[in-house]
Amino acid sequence: TYGHLVGDEVLRELADCIKSNVRGANDAIRFGGDEFVVVLENTGAQEAFHVAERVRSCANELAFYGGESLFHITLSIGLIEGSAPLNVLLEKADRAMYASKNKGKNRTTLFAEDGTDGIFHMKLS
Repeated sequence: TYGHLVGDEVLRELADCIKSNVRGANDAIRFGGDEFVVVLENTGAQEAFHVAERVRSCANELAFYGGESLFHITLSIGLIEGSAPLNVLLEKADRAMYASKNKGKNRTTLFAEDGTDGIFHMKLS
């Protein structure tokens, strides 16, 4: 919508948010046009949720100019805990991300195989 130069700036700034909030950010890759994958080894769901929320909060503070207007970005994050083949992990993370988008965007959702729809929004205690 705002052109390639603005899009590149958004990606650079978002990458900086990821790097500054994820230890070992070497395990963060751009997966698609507007999707990133971050691997957090030896990290439980609650800690991963906190990391995701820090990245999301950082991204929410960014401001960009597109043409004559100022805009902000939001992140819809999907988390998956456990080990499985890569394609299975990516599919579950994708489902959790879309659950975040469908529940109002700009949130973090953890995939859970709990016998219902497999998705819940993690609440912090």
